[in-house]
Amino acid sequence: MCESAVLFGITPFDSQYSKSNTMIASPEKLKTEESTSLYSRHAESPVDVEHLEFRPADLSELPVLYATQHRFLWPHRIWERLTPERKDRLIRILRHLIGRSYFTGVGGFEVLLYVIVTAVNEYLTDKIPLIEVTNATEMQSNRQLVLKAMDHGPHCIHGAIEERLPIKVWMEIKQIQDGIKAGTHDAARRLAYQKIDSLLSYCYNLHWDRCINGPCIVHGASCPVIANAEKVKDKLVVVGSGVVCKDASPMGLRKGDAGPAMVGQSIWAHEMTLTRPAITFTECVQDWEPKVAAAALPSHRAYTCLLHPHILGDRYMRTRRMTTTIGPDPLPFFLN
Repeated sequence: MCESAVLFGITPFDSQYSKSNTMIASPEKLKTEESTSLYSRHAESPVDVEHLEFRPADLSELPVLYATQHRFLWPHRIWERLTPERKDRLIRILRHLIGRSYFTGVGGFEVLLYVIVTAVNEYLTDKIPLIEVTNATEMQSNRQLVLKAMDHGPHCIHGAIEERLPIKVWMEIKQIQDGIKAGTHDAARRLAYQKIDSLLSYCYNLHWDRCINGPCIVHGASCPVIANAEKVKDKLVVVGSGVVCKDASPMGLRKGDAGPAMVGQSIWAHEMTLTRPAITFTECVQDWEPKVAAAALPSHRAYTCLLHPHILGDRYMRTRRMTTTIGPDPLPFFLN
């Protein structure tokens, strides 16, 4: 599969697309298709992630890619390599996308969507509208301010991901966390966090039929953190995420699924399962387990690759892992 197909999320699928892929899944589906724990899913289920090697077609391109004036021309380079059929496919998909983001830095995901659409529009007379981002989750206040100031920013901006849980659930999670002492063995720590994950599974199954609300800094009120079914009707939801790296990073705790970042990551994964976005992009450190994304969306194809500093350029210091999941082919649905 070509790199451009991964970047734009336009890999063809054999299975039939249906509207349910853009809406909230039913509890029956959740109970029959997903096991109780996110971590039992990625550790025990045969989820498959295809590992790709990302590199320029010609290493002589690297000095050009490093140059500041060429750094943001990558959409044009990809566009020029696409066949007419793939260009048509990309245009159709971009016209139906609607976005949601989680911890993507200083508006990284929103900028990405803007850059792609702006670049493609240079080749079109019938312009594609800018992709609407319904919700962003970002806990750092300076990044929230950047998102809020964007002309093409998200409609709602939410803080800590835990704030959206019902208060009783969050208090029970805190009670479990408080019982995990600094010297707790990893096995016991892992069991405690699996209990939290099972609690989150129960919570999200219970509230599948309504939008979960959280404080919004844009409206100064409690707003839905997941756009409801009517909002995403006839849309393809694309989600960009920068999951917390503390428990997978060489500079962090390296606790894996026994670490404190597991709670936020588990909430994120349950929301992926609940809403079934058509396309997801997830960025994290090299040692992050991509099976977490694949297990959250078992009906999707999952791909992962490492982006090394010598490929990305002089401003990048560490290798990053990019993982994308792509759901069933949307075109049969949109062509009807």
